[in-house]
Amino acid sequence: MTQSVPHAAPVAPRHHSPGLAAQDRFLRMHQVCEMCGLSRSAIYGRIKLGRFPAQVQLGSKSVAWLASDISNWMQARIAARKSKSD
Repeated sequence: MTQSVPHAAPVAPRHHSPGLAAQDRFLRMHQVCEMCGLSRSAIYGRIKLGRFPAQVQLGSKSVAWLASDISNWMQARIAARKSKSD
């Protein structure tokens, strides 16, 4: 005797904010430091100067950065290096 398996309900497509990549995620400070090679103080100093992506407030005492923002910043640094060598 075969059992019938009920069909799963259709899953609604995920809607993301404009500019938010489907694979984007939040990174904590230690992950940002590891990813970009800057220290905590260097990151906050560059944020103050407008030269690094600002953090996203997650809670009253909790912040994170979007992985895509950090990746884009790194790509811009690489592109700047390449344009100087041309």
